[in-house]
Amino acid sequence: MSHRLRISVAASVLVAIGLGAALFRPAIAGSWSNRDDTVPMNGSWMIDRGETTSEVSLTIMTGNFPRHSSSNSSDVPLRDLEGLDMSRPGPVEFRLRRDAGTFACRGVLENGNGAGLFTLELNPTFGDELQKRGVGRPTTMQQAKLAYADASLELLDELSRQGMEKPDVEQFVRMTQHGVSLAYVRGMAKLGYRFGTIPELVMARDHGVDPEYVGALKDAGYRDLTFEQLLRARDHGVDPRFIKAYRDLGYAKMPLDELVALRDHGVDAQYLVGMRALGFDDEPLDRLRAARDHGVDARFAGLMVKAGYRDLALGDLIRARDHGVDAQYVTALAAVGFSKVPLADLIRARDHGVDAGYVRRVQDQRGGDLSLEEIIRLRDRGY
Repeated sequence: MSHRLRISVAASVLVAIGLGAALFRPAIAGSWSNRDDTVPMNGSWMIDRGETTSEVSLTIMTGNFPRHSSSNSSDVPLRDLEGLDMSRPGPVEFRLRRDAGTFACRGVLENGNGAGLFTLELNPTFGDELQKRGVGRPTTMQQAKLAYADASLELLDELSRQGMEKPDVEQFVRMTQHGVSLAYVRGMAKLGYRFGTIPELVMARDHGVDPEYVGALKDAGYRDLTFEQLLRARDHGVDPRFIKAYRDLGYAKMPLDELVALRDHGVDAQYLVGMRALGFDDEPLDRLRAARDHGVDARFAGLMVKAGYRDLALGDLIRARDHGVDAQYVTALAAVGFSKVPLADLIRARDHGVDAGYVRRVQDQRGGDLSLEEIIRLRDRGY
């Protein structure tokens, strides 16, 4: 079910039990955005069945329907939703406790799905705990942001155990809003990656350098990579699927930087398969990369074959492409009487500005028995 449809269904259910009007009024004056530090202390929630019977998919929303200013979905263990019994439909009340605050929820449950309203109750001891850890005392709005981001004290303790720099409150807010969690930090550490600074940690998370990605590269044989190598590979689209495609085509393991270069130049599985189908299965990768750079792909080469130019070497195709001799040019010249012309002669004609339109004009004026070489000389003399 789409996000908008889920919201629509939830709205219908809530209206039916008399909560709809409250749900779709502004939570508080103003909205939570990057330009406004006001954070709503109430909003709405939706629940869907999870992938297992021990968890549900919980969506927390703030702002006005249908343009919610903030919406976050995550899989939550049922044991964390105190007071919720998924087997009992009807009105429900439950609490989701987080270190920074508790979401007190009420609403309705039906057929394994639910929706309702929540109020965020900030934890009065949370600021003291942050101060104890040298982070500082958050403002009310900062603490609310940390509650929405599920920022845990254990995350701070883990950073300390790993010898990382201590974040201040604003850095703590930013890193958790960007998805830096306890599981992320521990997962990366288990794979041998401990970040020295908070900005580096946030950058890694933002760019998708996570335990799943690093672990997959490790399984593919790429171990002990520097953070810079991981970041570059991820940014350039070198992922396990890309690597597997090369392996499936019979290529041996190659340096990660070489894979990055091939990806940058567009030499992917689709390109390789297409060129192999045309007989270029023994070409070295550096030659195929050069061909790709010059615009020689399966479509170009295939159209040249259809135009009658079979068994051209890759170098010939590159030269033809560079000089503007493509299937359209070949076909047009054939239509005015010049078919099966050697590629070198086609290239020479193209370089000298001889195209089908010029040939037709010359033939109309001087007859149709001129050779291509004679037409080229006429063109050179400005005829």
